[in-house]
Amino acid sequence: MTVLLGDIHFGKNGFSMETYENQMKFYHKQLFPFLLQQKIKHVICTGDFFDHRTRQDVLLLLKIKKEFLKFFEDNEIMLTVLVGNHDMYFKDSKKICTLDLFEENKFLRIIKETTIIEIGNIKWQLFPWINEEGF
Repeated sequence: MTVLLGDIHFGKNGFSMETYENQMKFYHKQLFPFLLQQKIKHVICTGDFFDHRTRQDVLLLLKIKKEFLKFFEDNEIMLTVLVGNHDMYFKDSKKICTLDLFEENKFLRIIKETTIIEIGNIKWQLFPWINEEGF
């Protein structure tokens, strides 16, 4: 089984820590236990991991790394994130995106180009924001 997760928008409401804590309550109380209970080994985030494409908050980035992404690493669950328009620094290019800050995480796969992955016996064709097909 694979879980789809859409539009996280970390940094919403001007990088509000209260908003981040509310988001994390959902993950700690609902999503993370569900993933463990169901023995899910793959989550696909359909884009917009972040809320703001050109600014970030260092405290928020550290919290995401140490709290959110660490869960996936600790539990060996692959998190595949399609680059969304809010994740890209430039409006018309995916060359630089905030997710690049976490590329060393071995349980994070960043999808910048149209990609086919196989999970179990199911093939997924993943389309990040702006791709060579023009959509």
